[in-house]
Amino acid sequence: PYFDIFVESASYCLAVDHNQFDAIICLEAVKETIDEKMDMIDELINDMLDEELKILYLSCRIVSMLCLLTTFVVYSILPELRNIHTLVGYFCLLSSFFWLSAMSFDVWWTF
Repeated sequence: PYFDIFVESASYCLAVDHNQFDAIICLEAVKETIDEKMDMIDELINDMLDEELKILYLSCRIVSMLCLLTTFVVYSILPELRNIHTLVGYFCLLSSFFWLSAMSFDVWWTF
């Protein structure tokens, strides 16, 4: 796992004993290099997840809007569905959707 770690020339010492070479590496330099590589990997994973989540959120919002539009069209076209019970249910559905949208905007605006 450490084959691609590069350290500066001032952060290690090379001991020669006949035909054997021992490299003594400063642990701080290795730790910094490993931390940098781990940070790069974390950034790549987060970027990939962000793209996948954006696609998921967009597709869910489109499905939700299509369902709301279908509900609106059905209640607009069919007059027998227009009674007090369906009106209250429709109002609650729309108000919860719009309230959730307002709260989402507020959270986005705050953070």
